[in-house]
Amino acid sequence: MGFLLFPVVDVVRTGSHLEVYKETRNLARMSDILAVHAWVDPATGYCQGMSGLLSPFVLLFENNVDAFWCFERLIRRLVEGPSQVMKQLQALWHILELTDGEIFAHLSNIGAESLHFAFPMLLVLFQ
Repeated sequence: MGFLLFPVVDVVRTGSHLEVYKETRNLARMSDILAVHAWVDPATGYCQGMSGLLSPFVLLFENNVDAFWCFERLIRRLVEGPSQVMKQLQALWHILELTDGEIFAHLSNIGAESLHFAFPMLLVLFQ
């Protein structure tokens, strides 16, 4: 059961600048939910960054069960439909084309049309 320990490292770093995460209760809730998720879905397990995806649900819901199931559904959508992420990146690409032709041209020239480097920024916007 060692896999239950590794989310703790990311949980402590998640939103550490926010007052709400200075309460150990909220950090414990996040650790518990991530551990249960890794246990319930060992195929997906835990990936770095999941604590950031879980964070809004922990803030919105007092009940861990509600937070867990909302998080679980989000992960399902990401795992089962990576095309959704690709659609977001494609939308970002089109916005970039319309709003900043210089950066758009540069990224095109270096072959960075996929915008995979922007995925972490999309996660930050979600938070």
